[in-house]
Amino acid sequence: MGASKWGHFALCLNSLSLLTMLSLFGFDSLLVRYISEYYHKKEFSKIKKLYYQTFSMAFVFSLLVCLCVVLFSSKFSSLFFNKANMKPWMLTVAVGIPGYTLFQLNNAVIGGMKKMILYGFFQNIIVFGLTIILFLGLKDTIFPIYFGRFMKGGILLMVTYIIVIYLSLLINLIYVFRNLNFLSTTKSVSLSLSDTINFAYPFFTSSFLILILTSTGLYFLGILRSDTDVGIYDIATKVSYAISIVLTSVNAIATPKFSQYYSRKQYSLLSQTSRQSSKLLFWVTLPIFLLIILFPGKLLSLFGEEFRAGAPALILLAIANFICSISGTVGNLLKMTDNQNIFQNILIASTVLNIFLNSILTPKYGSFGAAISASAGIIFWNICSVYYAYKKLGILTIYIPFMRKPKQILLEE
Repeated sequence: MGASKWGHFALCLNSLSLLTMLSLFGFDSLLVRYISEYYHKKEFSKIKKLYYQTFSMAFVFSLLVCLCVVLFSSKFSSLFFNKANMKPWMLTVAVGIPGYTLFQLNNAVIGGMKKMILYGFFQNIIVFGLTIILFLGLKDTIFPIYFGRFMKGGILLMVTYIIVIYLSLLINLIYVFRNLNFLSTTKSVSLSLSDTINFAYPFFTSSFLILILTSTGLYFLGILRSDTDVGIYDIATKVSYAISIVLTSVNAIATPKFSQYYSRKQYSLLSQTSRQSSKLLFWVTLPIFLLIILFPGKLLSLFGEEFRAGAPALILLAIANFICSISGTVGNLLKMTDNQNIFQNILIASTVLNIFLNSILTPKYGSFGAAISASAGIIFWNICSVYYAYKKLGILTIYIPFMRKPKQILLEE
């Protein structure tokens, strides 16, 4: 597609994630937190009530967000991209909001049930995999015949992505309904509607701030620089995320366990799981990190020679993501142990730091300035989270080889 077309697609993909996060309102994290507990106890009626509550609220929220984007697509286009020609892209994004919201919600149920292979398939493979297959199959057949005038801007890739989201939603919706006991008529007390919203809010804030933290540089470049700069920076960011692939997988497995162990007051297992996760993350991500640091230009050139310009940004982002990985599953540990408000405050400070640095550095240094800002925010967030996890829980999540294991001071209160 080239850097310029990819820049358009990257901005819209991030916008879809951002608007979906608003619609979810933290319900996905809330479901993982409580379904892992209810599912282990076979309290399917509680799961049923909580799922229906969150599903209905997320659906309504997503329709409202979708309607706002449709009605004010020109303003959203100017706000996010500072480009009037992005209005058709924003309308495409709006269509995908309800589907992507409910898809993520259902996937959270699957994660809470600890169906990790299926969770990984839905979260990381099916949407992007089907999009690639479908787009490659259509770009030289159906698209040129019926949608030739839309081929130039690359918007058909976004349209394909939205279609695949709804197909994936249908599949995981069927799975959720078939594998939970939705026919149960036993009455039980789960979270009230007000409790659901109150408990979900800190999860929403944390997830939303993480997305802002990792996307701010992209939007600054979209407003201040060319689409080519956006495309180069986005590819550098995505290559650096190769370091975090294992972290994503470990988070998916460890998060329901954190919730389960904490609810049962099995603190030694909580600490052990965190420590083992950090050790695994260090040794698996170290080779990937070294590969990126040693050959940044060659890796980026796989996407086209013009992407080599992102090598300095890639090195900085790789360092930040490596620190994020060796810090372990600290963010989810705090969220699953009733310390989500602390994590939220850390992310607020990190986001403010990121935005401040972006406003100074990105206009002058472009993608390199955006990388400095993002890296500073990520490192600050992880170091502070590690500190508070040790202070509040007595668990040192960061793993450094040959470092003496500290005495665990977790208070079993």
